[in-house]
Amino acid sequence: PTQKMRARSTDTYIKAIEKHPIDILAHINYGLGVEVKPVAEACAQFGTFLELNGKRINMNKDEFLSVLDTKVQFIIDSDAHSPERVGETSVIKNFLDGYDIEDRIVNIKNRPNFRSRRGK
Repeated sequence: PTQKMRARSTDTYIKAIEKHPIDILAHINYGLGVEVKPVAEACAQFGTFLELNGKRINMNKDEFLSVLDTKVQFIIDSDAHSPERVGETSVIKNFLDGYDIEDRIVNIKNRPNFRSRRGK
């Protein structure tokens, strides 16, 4: 995508996060490129979790480092499309090798407090 398209997509994501109680932003940067840090900042501000997908992570290491500069929390999943892949997170484990962010992954030990359910 061109820089103009990335800027427009980034703005669209941020406006959606601000306006709607989105629990999880999944597949960031997949098929539609965005500037990941401003989107992660919006997620952090409004309580939307950023997915780390078990099939593919569509951020390079530099983008991921910029996301780590925010206070965004992550949710991991296997993105299983078949029963034998349920719980498969080796792609995530390999990507996160060397990063100590377990405290920012909300669904490892606890049930996440989803934004759309708060106050209900």
